[in-house]
Amino acid sequence: MSSIGGFWKKRGLPLSVEGVRSCKASYSQFGEDAVLAALIHAEQTEGHYLDLGCYAPIRWSNTYHFYQRGWSGVTVDANSKHAADWKRMRPRDRHMTAAVLQEEGCGTAILDEDPVHDAMNRVSVAQPAEGKAKRTVPVLGIDCLPKWWPYAQAPHLVSTDLEGFDKEIALVYPFETHAPEVYVAEFGYDSLEPEVEAVFLKHGYKLFARLGPSWIWQRA
Repeated sequence: MSSIGGFWKKRGLPLSVEGVRSCKASYSQFGEDAVLAALIHAEQTEGHYLDLGCYAPIRWSNTYHFYQRGWSGVTVDANSKHAADWKRMRPRDRHMTAAVLQEEGCGTAILDEDPVHDAMNRVSVAQPAEGKAKRTVPVLGIDCLPKWWPYAQAPHLVSTDLEGFDKEIALVYPFETHAPEVYVAEFGYDSLEPEVEAVFLKHGYKLFARLGPSWIWQRA
């Protein structure tokens, strides 16, 4: 496993033309897309990703780099705040406003008042705490991914940022039919529960890197 810890630090501006040419943009919050780009060959200009808890089409996106390569995929977020931006800025993608849970059904999205968290996928079937907004959204069950995944091939890349639901989703993800080459999820800064790690090892993955709260798994 590559040991990449801490937050992505800012770098100084390049002081020469060669420095500018050598610069590479990262759209991810912790530089995840730079690692993903190294894992997935640059000449692969066609592919599909599943981006759950996708937030905005460019800012903090783990998949925008691949969209620029020519890829497309399914992007899902419980908040409709950026839905119009997805359709305008990434028209090849199939964007859905929905919550992602382990099983199909109906859920209640509880959105923080904080403007940053307000755009994220925070879902609970419980009643919202005092001072929280409440609205009902459709739910996509990850167990039914074969029903709503529109492509003939499995996703090449899966990215999840589900505000605390990432581990639950990984436990029931249909690796048997839709195993990606690379799976990146915000599992947090602490050690991973043995049952979650066991799921990846069982399906032939190895932990390649950790960046901030993101864990990057590569299929061996």
